[in-house]
Amino acid sequence: AGLQSEVASSDGVVLQGSIFAGFSADDNIICVNDQVNFTNTSQNATSYLWTFEGGNPATSTETNPTVIYSSSGIYDVKLVAYGGSDSSIYELTDYIEVFDAPTA
Repeated sequence: AGLQSEVASSDGVVLQGSIFAGFSADDNIICVNDQVNFTNTSQNATSYLWTFEGGNPATSTETNPTVIYSSSGIYDVKLVAYGGSDSSIYELTDYIEVFDAPTA
């Protein structure tokens, strides 16, 4: 039995072929101008396209990017992992929460 072209699992992962996109962050509740280090946990992928809502950079093709958030808010993070003709999308909605730094 062949794999279905697109199967969405309960945690928002879209599986296509044998590529599995995934990531984690070292922190997802931060203050304005703090940086977040993302760790790519994708499997069988050879290239990546990240989208960081509200982040700098807004997009990245690095394997494990570092992103700075300069405005308070709640932001999505999306990763598309590519390998050959297959791809997989992993997106976490409202994943990064950025708060104004407390005043002394």
